[in-house]
Amino acid sequence: MSLDVVGIGVPCVDLLFNIDHLPDKDESLPIQEYSYQGGGKVATALVTLARLGDKTGFLGKIGDDKFGKFVAKDFKEHGVDTTHLKYEGEGKTPFSVVLSDQKTSGRNILYNKGELGPQSFSEIELDYIKRADFLHIAYPRKLELEILKKIENEDITTVFDADFFEPAVVDLLPYINVLITSEEFAEGYIESLNTDLDKFEDILLKLAQEGPEIVVITLGRNGSLVYYENETFHQQAFSVETKDTTGAGDVYHGAFIHGLLHNKSVKETAKIASAVSAMKTTVIGGRAGIPTVDDLKHFLKYEEIRISDEKQRIKRYENNFHTEE
Repeated sequence: MSLDVVGIGVPCVDLLFNIDHLPDKDESLPIQEYSYQGGGKVATALVTLARLGDKTGFLGKIGDDKFGKFVAKDFKEHGVDTTHLKYEGEGKTPFSVVLSDQKTSGRNILYNKGELGPQSFSEIELDYIKRADFLHIAYPRKLELEILKKIENEDITTVFDADFFEPAVVDLLPYINVLITSEEFAEGYIESLNTDLDKFEDILLKLAQEGPEIVVITLGRNGSLVYYENETFHQQAFSVETKDTTGAGDVYHGAFIHGLLHNKSVKETAKIASAVSAMKTTVIGGRAGIPTVDDLKHFLKYEEIRISDEKQRIKRYENNFHTEE
């Protein structure tokens, strides 16, 4: 079986609650909306790609518990291949409690890392990765570095999600084709170099000199900055009625890969990623609001939100609180 994109990461479950405002001390508030969805940086990017019609597969571990079974179920329902998703009998799958508030359109996260043993290189089937056109990763672990070195001469485009700066990320950059970073990562990277660079355009160039052909810095409501072939351009964010930004960056990564996978120009790709990410924020959680490719085309043409099966998806994820897996 050939695949468009394979991802390696740590999936989790998000327990999401939308409220009017963050509570003060000893304050009680009604929940406006709630949802129980899959999460995780690479995992949600792959679901985004699958929702847009691409063939994806996931490599990673989950616990053989209620949350782990839900992770696998949600992958399968979106068409993500799980043949290399490993269950750990005594393991506990990571989960997060996410509070999104209507007053600020922000979100606050409480997380539990779970209890899973580290995935080793010996557990990875390289031939599975080699079937794909793209490899998406988000952690600067020894595992990812070993894999990148092994596939260096393969015709596989590597994409890295750099959320927060860690020194180990720098070791991976010579093997990365597409680097998509957050504003926090860019600032942490420059601080680590002890230089006086303060313009994001200069940071893009500096990161590109480390190896990646395409470098992106996402700036939330301020859009994103993109470097490619000695050119830097700004992609503005789309204006939508935001309900929850959970997973917006993960969805952006998946949509960016989708654009490149379908031979769109880098400028078109950045616009696609911005659009899909914006559409997602209009619905609670990282997954319920991911559009189909037809929904995306409609939005790019009319800038009007239309998400296929939106009500059914919202209801299904809400019902997960009330059903046994």
